[in-house]
Amino acid sequence: MTFPRRTLSLLTALLAFAPVTQAASGGIDSFWSSATKVHVGDTVDFSVSLSLGTTSYQDGGSSPEPEPQEGYQEWYANFYSYEFETLTNVSLQAGGESFSDYPALGPGNSYATTWSFSVTFTEAGTFNYDLSGGWQADVNSGYSNESASRSCYYFDPDAGGDLYCDSWSFYYSDDDSYYTTDGSLSGGSISIEVTSVPEPATWALMLAGAGLLAARARRRR
Repeated sequence: MTFPRRTLSLLTALLAFAPVTQAASGGIDSFWSSATKVHVGDTVDFSVSLSLGTTSYQDGGSSPEPEPQEGYQEWYANFYSYEFETLTNVSLQAGGESFSDYPALGPGNSYATTWSFSVTFTEAGTFNYDLSGGWQADVNSGYSNESASRSCYYFDPDAGGDLYCDSWSFYYSDDDSYYTTDGSLSGGSISIEVTSVPEPATWALMLAGAGLLAARARRRR
């Protein structure tokens, strides 16, 4: 479809008044563990802190009717736009552990929480805990615009005289949207190195060996 140039300029102006989609701000503040090197059988505590904020945006205004001017005129009379976001879900995962919350946080508010969990290691090795997750929100956004156009002309341009204008032709544009948006959360990685504890028999052999070495040293003296 081809639009006349004047119509295109008016459509461009209407779109300019539409709200810019925003999203929840914030993320992971810290990811912490009580130790990174432990023995088999030890327990390590983990803690995650995060904070998020929801958007609340609205704008609007009007402009006075312009003075008559020869040629084509446009008048952006009134406009209003808004966006309201509600945080509905937060989830986190790390090393097989998981966390979920459903805060139902309204527009223009802040959300903060701490997730803590503990892991007891039953075997030796290196274990990586990569923190990831995401959030979900419901968004209500929209805009309303009232614009107009007209043409003004002289009946006798060469002789001057009074300027005549057509009546304003008004255009209205309204849109309301309800949708779900989401985002990701990431907060780094923690590696836990787990070593084996020697068995009692191994300890006994080690102590016996140490005793023999000490006895030899005494005999030499």
